[in-house]
Amino acid sequence: MLNIKLLNLVLTFNFSTSDLRELRSMFVQFGPQHPGSHGLIKFTLEMLGETIRNSILYIGLLHRGTEKLFETRPFYMGTPYMDRLDYVSTLTSEHAHVLGIEGLIDYQVSSAAFLKIRTVFDEITRIKNHLMHISILTFDTGNFFIFFFFLE
Repeated sequence: MLNIKLLNLVLTFNFSTSDLRELRSMFVQFGPQHPGSHGLIKFTLEMLGETIRNSILYIGLLHRGTEKLFETRPFYMGTPYMDRLDYVSTLTSEHAHVLGIEGLIDYQVSSAAFLKIRTVFDEITRIKNHLMHISILTFDTGNFFIFFFFLE
């Protein structure tokens, strides 16, 4: 498991206002946050003394090395792990994994109803993913209402 710690930075400056002309901007990498969260958020801060002059926000994803985990395990041990990759789209992750297994063993699903049920669940999961993306993005940028609204 990847261990990423939050950068704790304490700046103490003792200077007069005449010394401000001699100060240069300093760039501080703030983040990433806890790796167990839904993704990563990182800031690059341009600081002049204790004042933040500019901030650049980076929002990304955490790669967990799933492919490496599956290299040493039989294929049937991967299906329960798919639930842990994404807590919103578990059915879609399992569907992709099972489709890969069905392709490897050359198995064709004979029931049309079963294929339709898979497609319906995939579409419901896609809508849930979009709602979760919007709510988490607004939550990361400071708006709590949208996140709690979409949880209901």
